[in-house]
Amino acid sequence: MQDGGRSYSSIHSIRGVVRPAFAMAVEDDLLRKNPFDFELAKVLIDDSVKRDALTAKQERDFLKFIREDEYFSQFYDGMFILFKTGLRISELCGLTVRDIDLQERTMDINKQLQYTGGKKAYI
Repeated sequence: MQDGGRSYSSIHSIRGVVRPAFAMAVEDDLLRKNPFDFELAKVLIDDSVKRDALTAKQERDFLKFIREDEYFSQFYDGMFILFKTGLRISELCGLTVRDIDLQERTMDINKQLQYTGGKKAYI
């Protein structure tokens, strides 16, 4: 698979799905041995690239740009919340006033906005 252009992380994900299925087949005596019961790093080269988050300075610069831009300034509060909480955009869009406790400084993340296609969306 790696020679065919699949990345290490893709192969790792596929193996993560297939391995338990074959383990069940072994438990049910359909197979004698699980062919996916091996350490992946011993067989493949880990070609995955580490992705870094923004540095603190990059975050400050980005938020400063948004705050000071004539058009993007309208999105500043949302972007600030996304950066400081780690919320997904869909979770932010699903927040209601009842989910936020300013006294305890907490948010209850229990829903998200989802699109079903076209212009239909639900929380």
